[in-house]
Amino acid sequence: MFFYKEPEEFTPSMHVVICYCIYNNETLFLRRKENKFQGCLWTAPGGKVEYNELLDDAIKREVDEETGMDIPKENFIQNGTYYIRHPHIDFMIYIYKTFLKEKPKQITLSNNEHDKYMWVTPKSALNLELIPEGDQCLFATFSDISLK
Repeated sequence: MFFYKEPEEFTPSMHVVICYCIYNNETLFLRRKENKFQGCLWTAPGGKVEYNELLDDAIKREVDEETGMDIPKENFIQNGTYYIRHPHIDFMIYIYKTFLKEKPKQITLSNNEHDKYMWVTPKSALNLELIPEGDQCLFATFSDISLK
């Protein structure tokens, strides 16, 4: 479950960063490889924060590793901190946005993590097979989309 405020007895075992990379009204989504955790599901670039890593360093590293885009740290805007609880794990998620001045000609996917990418509007992304709580991350980030 996705929470805007820390739930009772919340014990995060990891911290995760994701970034919605936006060009005009389209946002970049990546599909996880079939043989990976949450395989064949779509998400924004991101991943686990490493031990003693600053959030700004983590989001820059993850976006670079997963897309090949070298975006300056100052271009990332933290959108919010949220809490996710699954039956066997609690984790915190830090959602970022970055607005691109031009659409990259090529996205270089991480060979071992993703097999496809696409640019879609946030509302259209709701039609993708998103990772669990991916829709809630979109709702928390883009105020112009809803369940309607």
